[in-house]
Amino acid sequence: MSRFILTFYLTLLLIVGNAQVQFMHYTTEDGLPDNNSEAIYRDSDGYLWIGTYNGLSKYDGYRFQLYPSSDTVKGIIGNSVFKIFEDNQHKIWIGSNKGLSLYDKKNDKFVNFKNLSCITDIEQDKRGFLWICSHTGLFKIDPCSNKIEKRYTITNGLSSNILTSSVIDAEDNIWISTQNNGLMEINTLKGNIKAILPNIKINGKIITNKISSLDVDNKGNLWIGTDNEGVFVLNLKNKLFSKFEFKKSKNCTFSTNNIDQVYFDSEQNLWICQNGYLLKYDFNLKSFITFEAQKLNERYINENNVCFITEDKDKNFWIGSFGCGIYCLNKQQNIFQVYTRIPETTCGL
Repeated sequence: MSRFILTFYLTLLLIVGNAQVQFMHYTTEDGLPDNNSEAIYRDSDGYLWIGTYNGLSKYDGYRFQLYPSSDTVKGIIGNSVFKIFEDNQHKIWIGSNKGLSLYDKKNDKFVNFKNLSCITDIEQDKRGFLWICSHTGLFKIDPCSNKIEKRYTITNGLSSNILTSSVIDAEDNIWISTQNNGLMEINTLKGNIKAILPNIKINGKIITNKISSLDVDNKGNLWIGTDNEGVFVLNLKNKLFSKFEFKKSKNCTFSTNNIDQVYFDSEQNLWICQNGYLLKYDFNLKSFITFEAQKLNERYINENNVCFITEDKDKNFWIGSFGCGIYCLNKQQNIFQVYTRIPETTCGL
């Protein structure tokens, strides 16, 4: 087998602050099944998994291998992919519009779980159990047996069955957001819902109950992205909310506060996908760097339609968009990544 490693070379430049920032760009012309993507993950073997609205791809640095739902032997259960997750046993789980799929590495195919509806997020607690957010409630799965241990719905404590995002904090509590009924905290050990926060309130005033994204920082704060109300911060010790206020950078032109994602990278930098813009927050300057689209630059963000960002083990950022495919940014060198093949070694990037 051949192994694909990352090599680099310079092309077009854009100056953001004092840094040279460039992106590698992949679209349907390169082999993606669709240009809409909000789920990207580079696994422990080095393969890049890309979930789109028209199927799942695995990229080995040379070609895109597709696993469409139309392939009843190898494919996933639904073509619109919203979550790609690797558990502590290095199993790859895929959440899609029609349910959950588990990758069978040995046979290069997927095993599909039926009757779980749309899957929006997946987390794993310290004991190894998987927590699956869906549009029909929350499922707890034992990854050793691949069986559902428990299901949570509005009949046994959830404030809503339509779940949008989740994150596990340092105390192993899982925080669950809903499409229209606020935020919930669940103790993963006891399995009971410790608190239900149906609305985000500041000074007694209800701000919003529509939450789109969650993440936690290393200071004990839960960061909450909302629909049209911006970003809020919940102190996990005293359970008090605050609005995250910030100064816009000079090249920031958006006016609304729709948040697709809040994300902390390995160095605790805050990234936000807001109204299609990719933003990086500078905590020292208390302002954002905005990665403004450059339509004439083929190796930069083409349109302000970014919706997703994640960091891989080599500190590369993978960015999904609505309509323009995916991008890659090397944070350390701020240069493009190009894939070349080295023979007679193992597979992966």
